[in-house]
Amino acid sequence: MEGDISKALTYQVKKEIAERYFGTRRMIEQDIASLKKIIDRINDLYENRLGMAFVRIYSLLIDSDTIERFIKLIGWDEPPFYDQYVNESETIRKQLVHRLSSHGWMKKSRFANMVMDSYRILYREYLKISELEAEAREEIEIIRQELKIFKNKYSLDEIMSFVRNLDFEGQGLAKVMGGKVDVIDADKIAAKMDIGNIDDVEKGIPRIFPLPEPDKLEDELEELAESTYSRHRDIAASAVSMTDD
Repeated sequence: MEGDISKALTYQVKKEIAERYFGTRRMIEQDIASLKKIIDRINDLYENRLGMAFVRIYSLLIDSDTIERFIKLIGWDEPPFYDQYVNESETIRKQLVHRLSSHGWMKKSRFANMVMDSYRILYREYLKISELEAEAREEIEIIRQELKIFKNKYSLDEIMSFVRNLDFEGQGLAKVMGGKVDVIDADKIAAKMDIGNIDDVEKGIPRIFPLPEPDKLEDELEELAESTYSRHRDIAASAVSMTDD
């Protein structure tokens, strides 16, 4: 009788450990899933909003050498999202600039203001992404700590050894894992149970360099705009006329 009680107590303790293991694991998986959603949002903003803001500036600066000067000015290694065909398309240029407000007295000053306003738009999109990136990296550190505690607290080999011996038709693995599980799947489950690390998830965050505040680049951006206007007066003046006044 005492042996049966001892076995029953041991079984119950191990069962509770297994349930806590899988419960904690599910919580970490949920945290990782939430993190992936944040990173997906970052990539969406990066590709669609930040990318469009960069291309708008390229379409205004026109020449590749002027664009390279701009990229050096903001401290990036190379121009992201640059495509020569897109940059030379008047139709695409019109789509990118028509919602800008070209304020100023002369077309030359209005064009310079368009370049400056375009950079302000770029900087705003950058701030949105930076905020999300900071949130993502904070979540990454939290999950790393969760994984460290989880792996130190639980032995996967011991847990799987126990759940293989559970009563699969009663209070077995299916209940522990929260779903229908066939006994023959136990080994396959064991092979997939190690959470590992989140380095691969972190690699999904696009590499984004910091951008200088617009006020700090006002003189340099005006110089780039004036250089473009003097070299491509007709195209620049046409871009001014494409905007919403």
